[in-house]
Amino acid sequence: MRSKLLAGWLFLLFLLLACRGAPALAGPYADSAHGNAAAGVRRSATDAAGYVQGNCAHCHEQHASIAGVEPAPASGAASPFALFADNFSRRVAAPYNQADDFCFFCHAVSGSLQVGGITNYQYCRTFGGSTVSQVAGILAAFNLRSYHNLEDVRSFAAGRFSYFKSASNPCVSCHNPHRARRNREYPRDPAYSAVSRPTDHENLVTTSMGATFGSAYEPPYCTGTTREPASSGSAAAGRAATPDYVSFCTSCHNSVNQVYSSLYNRNLQRIDWWSASGAKHGARDRTDSSPSPTAAPPYNVNYDYLLSCLDCHEPHGSSNVTLIRTRVNGGELAGAITTPVVVPPDSGYGSDNQLGYLCLRCHLSDAAGTNQWQLVHHGGPGVLDAPYGGALNRCRDCHGNAQGPPRPITCGKCHFHGATDFWLRDKRPEMETGRRTF
Repeated sequence: MRSKLLAGWLFLLFLLLACRGAPALAGPYADSAHGNAAAGVRRSATDAAGYVQGNCAHCHEQHASIAGVEPAPASGAASPFALFADNFSRRVAAPYNQADDFCFFCHAVSGSLQVGGITNYQYCRTFGGSTVSQVAGILAAFNLRSYHNLEDVRSFAAGRFSYFKSASNPCVSCHNPHRARRNREYPRDPAYSAVSRPTDHENLVTTSMGATFGSAYEPPYCTGTTREPASSGSAAAGRAATPDYVSFCTSCHNSVNQVYSSLYNRNLQRIDWWSASGAKHGARDRTDSSPSPTAAPPYNVNYDYLLSCLDCHEPHGSSNVTLIRTRVNGGELAGAITTPVVVPPDSGYGSDNQLGYLCLRCHLSDAAGTNQWQLVHHGGPGVLDAPYGGALNRCRDCHGNAQGPPRPITCGKCHFHGATDFWLRDKRPEMETGRRTF
């Protein structure tokens, strides 16, 4: 009897909260992007029925759809979590349609059920200063050349994270919909983070890159000499304004987890961003002089640098392969990167160096603005520390045993996540010179 009474009171409370004109609960949800009373969820059908903005009933309904208006759940009954439509269709690859993912019903360029629509530009525009708009919505971003495959995300999260249920939406692996805030409106305040670590679902990632890594993290340029995110006035300001995306991303992409990609039909490289023997753009010390003659500003002054994952990658989708941004370190890439890197290691020795368009944003090539790298690697005028020149040079280590002059090789032959371990530790132990601490 006591349990029945408790259930009755809880049901009554739900009805009171969902009724017309009822305000949302105070607390984390009311502070979230969805629960915000001025800019939160406001679906057209429930708005017409008199529900206030931010009310839970804009997403959750007690009895399936409202009088059959708007998308009825495919099952014909209330969907799991009492959502107004099914959560995820289990589509295995793009292109995605609006009905494939519950979040796409509002986070779309056209056809959004949110009154007034929702604009979500890519990271390199909102935080990186780009004025070139590929897409303006989350659904459109997931339909670009590369994207976080939603079925892969669901498969990875299922059974791994306690909050993730069989009917959960893949998006909740990175976003807690009842906590996520509007960082696009406050791009220089990590307190408005939209992401939660998959291993810490109830808390937003509000710790900054500066708080975690100090001056080891050097924010890239945004526009002119301002820094990311969103034209921060100095490197210190950029560090304080950037959420700790390294801790966030390495919750899944780390040296332990095996992450499968349907898009490339292979397991992705494990990423060791934290140890002194790991990735060169992570905690591993770089083998270069200081100041560097081969690095572009602002990475040419001091010795220790560590990057944020989103300095190079988009979180949702990109027209480049492997979610590579179209604008990096204050400028647009000079060309598209459309050829996937096949590792480890790439067996090809062709001349496709598309990945160099990304490298050019932070590293100097043989001649300014050109995507040529022979002198940088082997030595030449003005190059003081070429890694494969002089006594260290053994052509077959990189170019194979092909007859005739050594041929150009793809950038991806050597440069990919995990490449440091293969090429520098196993092939070039004499190049290991130091370790970073922070």
